[in-house]
Amino acid sequence: MNVKLIRGDTNRLNIYFRRKLLDADGKPIRGSDGEFTYSAINLTNATITLTARNTNTDVIVFQLTNTGGQIVVSNPANAGNAVVTVAPTTTASMSAPSWLDYDVELLESDSTKTTVLKGRLLVSKDITYA
Repeated sequence: MNVKLIRGDTNRLNIYFRRKLLDADGKPIRGSDGEFTYSAINLTNATITLTARNTNTDVIVFQLTNTGGQIVVSNPANAGNAVVTVAPTTTASMSAPSWLDYDVELLESDSTKTTVLKGRLLVSKDITYA
């Protein structure tokens, strides 16, 4: 999933952590509409990390975590929702436009590690400097 941020702004991204429901044979369960069914992932005691890397050099440009306070798990944690806040200072000094590669990794309390999102992140220039 591609994400667009405005340089120097407070940018927020809502993430909904879901897992496909499987039957006893390990096959995905479909609802009456034919679509896969999902259940919320319990984020209690989980670690969520968003890492953004320079596309050309693979250098980490920024990393945000729930343990660092930049990602907040919504209440109740078993609903599987979190909000990532990219503070203005995170992108203020970046040249724009800048393309970064990013992913969001979830480490659950039972040590299950999953990359739940990945894609390209565009930091676009702001017009008003205030």
